[in-house]
Amino acid sequence: AVLHTRASRYDKAIGDYNEVLKGEGANNANAWLWRGVAYHSHGYHKSAHLDYSRCLDLEAHNYAARCNRAVVSTSLGNFAAAVQDLEMIPKEEREVAAWLALATNLRAIHRPAQAEAALVPAVEKQGMWSLETLLLSADLREELDPLSRSAWRLYALARRMFPGSTLARLKLALAAAKR
Repeated sequence: AVLHTRASRYDKAIGDYNEVLKGEGANNANAWLWRGVAYHSHGYHKSAHLDYSRCLDLEAHNYAARCNRAVVSTSLGNFAAAVQDLEMIPKEEREVAAWLALATNLRAIHRPAQAEAALVPAVEKQGMWSLETLLLSADLREELDPLSRSAWRLYALARRMFPGSTLARLKLALAAAKR
């Protein structure tokens, strides 16, 4: 089943996981996780969410299931549930992608100050600013204060650090037009 999942043969993987999950396999957290991955990869977000939830019922601290369920919740438009899942992961265990997902989902539920605070560990773990973290931080500062000089400076920094980024050029131009 795992080989089918890795080879993008999701229908076959799901069928194999269905067999594993019959009977005693129903208590196999990894089978629920991997069937969730197959569903998720196939675009069946609700089924993936249910499987990740079942995995978490069996192993409450399963990092992959927690992160994947947050991603699926985001895809389903349930940003608050994604935030709840991501905040349940101990801070010292969160990877950069989890911090960025937390910031993005906090922004979606109109908590820009908390979203900006979630970017700091992402930058610290990366050891540098990425285009994504720079633009998200600038966007959050701009939401807090539409005429923010710090937002404009971050857009300018993104433009200098990533000269090929059309998005950075566009955001800088829009910020400059507001000033």
